[in-house]
Amino acid sequence: MIIPQVAPRALSNMTVTQRAANAIGSVVPKKVGEFFEMNQMGTLSRIPLLILAFAFVLGARLVKSRDEHERREVLTRDGATVGTAMVGVPILKNWVQRGIDKLTKIPVATEKNKFFALGDFGFDNIKNWYSKAEFNPEKALGVAKFIKERGGDVAKAFSALGDEGIKHLKTILGGKEFNSQNILETMETAYKSGTAETKNAFDAVTKMLSSADNGLAKTAKIFKAIPNTLSLVGITALLGYGIPTFNIYFTRKKIKAGQHKDGNATTNNASPAHAKQPNGLEPNLSNNQKTLISSFLQTR
Repeated sequence: MIIPQVAPRALSNMTVTQRAANAIGSVVPKKVGEFFEMNQMGTLSRIPLLILAFAFVLGARLVKSRDEHERREVLTRDGATVGTAMVGVPILKNWVQRGIDKLTKIPVATEKNKFFALGDFGFDNIKNWYSKAEFNPEKALGVAKFIKERGGDVAKAFSALGDEGIKHLKTILGGKEFNSQNILETMETAYKSGTAETKNAFDAVTKMLSSADNGLAKTAKIFKAIPNTLSLVGITALLGYGIPTFNIYFTRKKIKAGQHKDGNATTNNASPAHAKQPNGLEPNLSNNQKTLISSFLQTR
């Protein structure tokens, strides 16, 4: 079945809303339109989504804020929440992943050079890196080169294949020391012009690295999960405890500073109009309010 082309809707048949959108779109610069363009899945990239969230989510909250304290809390609490969720999480995860890479020598970081990396690779990427050797042009050698290029240690990474994998690698090494440089050199020889024995061992390593549940892939997934957990705990602590605590502390400080200023003015004017509040957040109650509350409590 051939699906006919859908012609653009004629301008004369457009609704008022569509005409208005078309008019606005005609004056929007091309670069701006491309920046906010959605991908084929109908989603925006992180930065355009962050800009829209700040403009409409935070903008609406600021407009509806009742006083300067609430406006400040919107900026510190909601601004930090939106920014952290969309930008802070992937950056923090990549920092932790790079630290783990240095400790374990098994690369799992999304970006090894960018300081602020917004890309966030998932477990499928790790699976493609370490369990698809059969599709690599250089088979197991390609995986070894990939590990080396990303700052990893081939010997430590391939040791995760277990005793069987180490046995095949030692056959390829032919008595040489078990280290990254020797493994790379002898694997390249085995791949290009090795003996029947070394070629069979090379093919065996390739077969192991083509399995979705091989030891290296499993180990890399574990190291990938650690940054996810640590970043989640860190961000939750920041948003759930750190920022609210800061807001409470700062709000009390600002109110007490205002009370101190009003107290000095009252003393200078000898007027009891500005009675000092018992603490930084509780307002004074008028006599009518006190009577109303007392009457309510007595009826309970």
